[in-house]
Amino acid sequence: MIHELVRKKLRRNTLVIFFVDNGFNSTDAYHAFYPDTGRGKASLYELGMRTPVIFNYANRDGGSVYDDVVSLGDIFHTILDVTGGARGVRPEQILSGKSLVPYLVPGSGPIEPREALVTRVGAPGYTAYGYVVRTREWRYIQDLKNNQEHLYAILDDPHEDHDLAPAVGEEVLAGFRNKVVQWTTETFPPTGL
Repeated sequence: MIHELVRKKLRRNTLVIFFVDNGFNSTDAYHAFYPDTGRGKASLYELGMRTPVIFNYANRDGGSVYDDVVSLGDIFHTILDVTGGARGVRPEQILSGKSLVPYLVPGSGPIEPREALVTRVGAPGYTAYGYVVRTREWRYIQDLKNNQEHLYAILDDPHEDHDLAPAVGEEVLAGFRNKVVQWTTETFPPTGL
């Protein structure tokens, strides 16, 4: 693809973004080692959601790798930032998120890693339904289908084998619940109808 952009003389100002659909599915290599976990695509677990995002921006230094928590919603804001925005469209009208341009263009602004990313998965009647709060260190799951909460120290427990929710205390869990409520209120504000 890059060669075609060069051939057509479009490479100079082109941002190429590679990302994949959310997480592993039942045919992926992960399940050869962890069969029947129910933790792939359409689940509330990390391996059903985590994917790489790769940016290739012409005339920019490359090779930087970050392990920060970002969202696909950030891609829309990044595109708007790189292109100068779409006429009549404001980023807040698209999705919650933030521009990742500081990761792509040194000196364009400070890199400010996200404190927490909240995601809603599924809906009533789906295989999985609930919210996930992901920080660099923690992964909180509010499983609404089974009325359960889970908490994992994701750096030490990447396969989410050791649920720490029963041990951390109500105050810690309430902090994660509050993040879900805040995100839901900001993302889906009441319409007043």
